[in-house]
Amino acid sequence: MRMTEAVLVIVDISGYTNFIRNRTMSLIHAEGIITTLLESVVSAASHPLQVNKFEGDAALMFAETHGDPGRALASVMGQVSELFSVFDQRQAKLAKDSSSCPCDACGNGVTKLRLKAFVHVGHIAIKQVLHFEELAGEPVIVIHQLMKNSVPSDAYLLLTEPARELAGELPVVWESASEKLPGDLITAIHWCPSSALSSLPKTVADSSTEQDSAKPEAQRIAHFRNLSRTPLSRMISWARRLFR
Repeated sequence: MRMTEAVLVIVDISGYTNFIRNRTMSLIHAEGIITTLLESVVSAASHPLQVNKFEGDAALMFAETHGDPGRALASVMGQVSELFSVFDQRQAKLAKDSSSCPCDACGNGVTKLRLKAFVHVGHIAIKQVLHFEELAGEPVIVIHQLMKNSVPSDAYLLLTEPARELAGELPVVWESASEKLPGDLITAIHWCPSSALSSLPKTVADSSTEQDSAKPEAQRIAHFRNLSRTPLSRMISWARRLFR
């Protein structure tokens, strides 16, 4: 186990619960669509941002700061709007490719999905549990708790107070609010709709470091794809290939 400072990011698909139906064929297609959308988003992330794990309709990612949290956050923020753009493009393609399928998921369901992103900064522990790399610590708890909030939107970027302070001046109008977390903890949040994110400055990762990290990240994605080989997962994988 080791301690480190990191930028934490969660990307979460809005509308997942309503998207899942009881009918088996619809469920298979729905899970295939969700998996494809998440894979597209996390595959677009680049160094220093890396995937930790999938969490149903969400994915947890992080970027170690290596003593320079401002630079790490700037790189992450520079990627955020691209992640939303990738989601929108993939969603549009899925909707087009599946338009002939009569099931609920492939009908209007896919077009109702939206993406949310949450960003926090703090000191965490990274530990190895069997074949998995787990993140632990209060910042990990807080960012997960903030996924349930009072933001009146289903497509937005949310920053915690530490992340907002570290971000400095950005060409985005932020809405601010206070959220009550379990244990009566009050924390400040800042958010903006995803439609405003195109004005965020783009950043380019250091090419040498990016090349060094590319192979481990590819292995990580492959590892997630092979975590489970149950009959249902094979059916989901089969369905996902239909939408590519």
